[in-house]
Amino acid sequence: ESAGRWVDSGAEDGGSDYIPLSTPSPKRSGKRNASSPEPSTEGEASDPPVAKRARVLSNEVEVLEDLDHIQTPRTPSNRKAKKTSRTRDIAAFFGDAFRVPGTTKVLRQCNLCRPTERVTDYVTTLRRHLEAHHKHEYRKWCKASNFTSQLPGFKKAAKLKQVESLIQSTLDNNLVPRSLIPEYSDQNFCDAAIEWLVATDQPLSALDNPKFHKMINIAAKAKSGVKIPSRKEMRADVVSKFAKHLIDMRRVLNVR
Repeated sequence: ESAGRWVDSGAEDGGSDYIPLSTPSPKRSGKRNASSPEPSTEGEASDPPVAKRARVLSNEVEVLEDLDHIQTPRTPSNRKAKKTSRTRDIAAFFGDAFRVPGTTKVLRQCNLCRPTERVTDYVTTLRRHLEAHHKHEYRKWCKASNFTSQLPGFKKAAKLKQVESLIQSTLDNNLVPRSLIPEYSDQNFCDAAIEWLVATDQPLSALDNPKFHKMINIAAKAKSGVKIPSRKEMRADVVSKFAKHLIDMRRVLNVR
């Protein structure tokens, strides 16, 4: 029986009307998790868990069967790829390694040498062979292949250059040591002239020679000291001037 109540209708006869009240809907027995998604269709909502799981597995199998014809290439590991990239020069200039029958030696055939030329299968030994016999071809290949040279001589020079770049520059290379030159005075010059005459067994008339005066006057114009040539430099200069003098003399004599 539905619940309701009597309400005064406002009529003159003093009657009243009966208004039924709405019945509340029955409560659900279980609580649904807020995070669980709403069923998309009525058929899926009514399926038991076992049937739903079987349907999901069937869909996954169909997807894998559709992608079965696609073949993905197998990429080498990072370590193997790095090792191969560092020895590209060996693979370019030498054949595959092979073992000599009856021995434990492993050799490689050089692609640029005659067939009888074989090199031990060690990376350093192979690159020494390239440095000694095929340096020009190796440099040309490195430039074309964008490969850093791995020859022992090149690596040693690069290491020395790197070490030199790390050395802090000092003033030692820019400062040239100079010998202590005594100040000029008439007495100091006279003493030096006497020492020169005695040490070289020169006559006293050498001081009156005009060439000696010319040499002293040129030296007096020097602003940062006089550089005295060595015996080797002086000898080469004398021979050169003597040859030039003979050529000039021959030309003059031929004209006359």
